[in-house]
Amino acid sequence: MPMSNQVSESRILIPSSVQSQITALALAETPLECCGFLVGEFGSDVAREFHACRNIAQSKIIYTVDPRDHLRIELDAEARGLAIIGVVHSHTHTEPYPSVTDVGQAPDPDWHYVIIGLKDPEPKIRSYRIVDSQIAEKMAKENPDWCFLHQYENEANPTAHYETTGPEIWRDCPEVTHFVAGLGTSGTLMGVGRYLKEKNSEIKIVAVEPPLGERVEGLRNLDDGYIPPVFEKWNGRETLDRKRVVRPRESIECTRRLVRECGVFAGISSGASLAGALKVASEISADGAQEAVIVFIVCDGGWKYLSTGAYTDDLDQAEAAAEKIIYF
Repeated sequence: MPMSNQVSESRILIPSSVQSQITALALAETPLECCGFLVGEFGSDVAREFHACRNIAQSKIIYTVDPRDHLRIELDAEARGLAIIGVVHSHTHTEPYPSVTDVGQAPDPDWHYVIIGLKDPEPKIRSYRIVDSQIAEKMAKENPDWCFLHQYENEANPTAHYETTGPEIWRDCPEVTHFVAGLGTSGTLMGVGRYLKEKNSEIKIVAVEPPLGERVEGLRNLDDGYIPPVFEKWNGRETLDRKRVVRPRESIECTRRLVRECGVFAGISSGASLAGALKVASEISADGAQEAVIVFIVCDGGWKYLSTGAYTDDLDQAEAAAEKIIYF
């Protein structure tokens, strides 16, 4: 049904059959879920299925693909006996780094994390979130017993997907011909891409990126000047077969489709992945291919976008907001 601009009228009715599937998936690992409404969209002469990796895992602390690499990075650090450091703004403590101002206990009683508070950072520091990682990196360099996890260069990131996401996709869908995912840290693309290529070198690995100078939260364009070290270490240029550009508006439109038509409460970078998969499917259809199976990743949940209007505002307003808001 059409989505309303009024939040109070934007309820989505989920069929009982879908509710049962969601309940079953909550007890499973990370199965592939067919987005049936997309099958046949490009003509009955092409047999095509889109699969969304619905990321409800057994663990209480893993709900999307992202925590897989985060978990692996943390476990890798723990195995080396290293402390895990986080930095947040507006913390209650007045001391900036390097003093440890808060120690909390994670859901697993064997894990601990340390939070360093910045009570009132100067305006230029507040202006962009990258300062958090800069401070954390500096702290790690000044304290030999600490480490900066840095998912953009930590090889535990792609390793997590090489060891888990890739094998699950191959096990559940060995007929896959194309794998599509957003290009952020590049960990998912590198890990899954390498695994699938080892199983079948004919599988096409497709990266989704925003246009140069435009923002799709969680994704990056390599032409902006920063190439994730993980991408280089895992031979990204050899792993990727192609890239597809997806604009913010397309990402929001496809995010709404995932919610409205597929019952998947996903975030904007997931919508970008779907938009990229649609582009790949259109190209395959235009080329007259007889069959293709495209797997794309639903990489983030929608909870952090709820206050942004991404699901309920006028599309023009939502697009304008997407250029300004830093969601996480």
